[in-house]
Amino acid sequence: MRVYISGPMSGIPEYNRVGFLATERDLRARGFNVSNPWRFGERHGWSHHDYMRRDIAALAKCDAIFMLKGWLRSRGARKEWLVARWIYGMKRIR
Repeated sequence: MRVYISGPMSGIPEYNRVGFLATERDLRARGFNVSNPWRFGERHGWSHHDYMRRDIAALAKCDAIFMLKGWLRSRGARKEWLVARWIYGMKRIR
């Protein structure tokens, strides 16, 4: 099963590197394949919309979603949750 990690990045040191990488490690240890948007990298000149387009395309290739702590304060993570749950019918991994 492939799991997408979603959570806050903006306004957090190193775009929440610690949270995303620790979660990726934990999910892999549990036997999941992981799609980690933190690893997709930053692109010069990209808008929030550009990042969301890229990230939603990656999300579409997954079977489930993992929501990091603080995701409700992230507009991008809230959008990813809505798409995952209501468009793709994904379950949330905890």
